[in-house]
Amino acid sequence: MKLIPICLCLSLNCLVMAAYAADDDFDMDVCIQETVRDCQESVCIQGSNSDCLQQCQKDAEEKCAELSKQSL
Repeated sequence: MKLIPICLCLSLNCLVMAAYAADDDFDMDVCIQETVRDCQESVCIQGSNSDCLQQCQKDAEEKCAELSKQSL
């Protein structure tokens, strides 16, 4: 059953990425914050261990770094 929230998170992240790809004023910090928040809300269960939060942070940093390269 973990597949559904992960797919949802990926879909939300794709929407975030599409919005940033069209934005001339890319802000890495804002990208990471919003991506982590979306991941936490859709994947991490309230009171879950920190592994989920750390994975959201790591994934957000990687995705936003890739977006940063694309926006150049």
